[in-house]
Amino acid sequence: MKNKTLLIGTTNDAKVNEYKKLFSIFLERNNIELIGLKDVTGKGKSTEPKENGKTICENARIKAMYYAKKYNLITLSDDGGFFIDALNGAPGIKAHRWAGEKASDEDLINKTLNELKGIGGKDARRAEMRVCIFVYNPLSKRYVDSEGSMMGRVAEAPTKRRIKGFPYRALFIVEPIGKYYDDLSENEHLRYNHRFKAFRNIAVKIHALL
Repeated sequence: MKNKTLLIGTTNDAKVNEYKKLFSIFLERNNIELIGLKDVTGKGKSTEPKENGKTICENARIKAMYYAKKYNLITLSDDGGFFIDALNGAPGIKAHRWAGEKASDEDLINKTLNELKGIGGKDARRAEMRVCIFVYNPLSKRYVDSEGSMMGRVAEAPTKRRIKGFPYRALFIVEPIGKYYDDLSENEHLRYNHRFKAFRNIAVKIHALL
């Protein structure tokens, strides 16, 4: 049977790889070919939609529908936020632009630590990671979406283990197990990872959408 193509609407290689893992775990028997934006643009750079939604789900929908219509492919996009209690929810939905449009992972890590300088204690550094996944079929105009979240706190120093493209994970201590996000085992990811939670809820629906 010919593979069906699903576009992951991102240029973030780490995110594309994580979705490939999710599909292999939750949709083990499938005939879906997953590609990222780099696969459809070659060496060029894709134009991006204006993410002017007021919530992460609105931004996920904006991106999925934009890329689906542009490339005429069923598209999965997500949007996430990092909400820190002591900073009144900042950076929130602007997490990846908090230190500027071209901020590196290290820029975002350093800004977070600087903003929380002098704030100590587990409760004072509480934070939440949220993600919303939106999948859109431009032919049938059908879609599915799902949200996932994870509670924890911001560490006072980043872990030495880093995953490029996911800066806040290097700072995030997952509760109740007290481990850095980047240090979670595969089994722990299945239980705590907010993207895993969101995907698990709609895995079968995604397959039906194709």
